Amino acid sequence: MSAALALASISELIELRGSGPEPCVAGTGVTVGSIGRLWIDGLTAAEIADEYPALHPEQIHAAIAFYLYNRRAIDSALERDAREYDEAAEAQRLARQAGDPPLAG
Repeated sequence: MSAALALASISELIELRGSGPEPCVAGTGVTVGSIGRLWIDGLTAAEIADEYPALHPEQIHAAIAFYLYNRRAIDSALERDAREYDEAAEAQRLARQAGDPPLAG
């Protein structure tokens, strides 16, 4: 007699937070994009584990797989966020130069 195979669902490993911040490793604040970028930059899963010692190997592998499957959307969101950050920083810089009070963020 064979035992039933217990499989984890991706939702047990990756949290999707609606239209808010990008997907995270479930139960952590570690974003899928941060794991994916390390992978793309050439780090192995073991090296990523060194960077994030609180993560289990299955969480790292799930984040890599999720990132690769959704890479275009995640990279697009990261690029948009970086642009928005740069634009806000530039607006702050220009406001300081003009003597305006800082913008609320």
